[in-house]
Amino acid sequence: MKIVLSLALLLFGVVSFAQTNDPLEGKRIGVLGDSYVKNHKRVVEETWHYKMAKRHNMIYYNYGRNGNCISIDLKNGDLLCIKCIRT
Repeated sequence: MKIVLSLALLLFGVVSFAQTNDPLEGKRIGVLGDSYVKNHKRVVEETWHYKMAKRHNMIYYNYGRNGNCISIDLKNGDLLCIKCIRT
């Protein structure tokens, strides 16, 4: 009986250890910015914010825009902050 109890406690400890208590897991991260956020001419997966989101299993939104205007979407005139809130 002691062996069964010991094995059960050991198994419970391994399962508990495997679970993460990451406070960021499942949270959403939205990043606003210019070409540094968009990662101009490079893939978004190389940005620090994407890597952080992936490491913590977060939902990731990149609202970076190339150019010098991040407050308005120059294509259709929408405010970028309103567009982010809708997502």
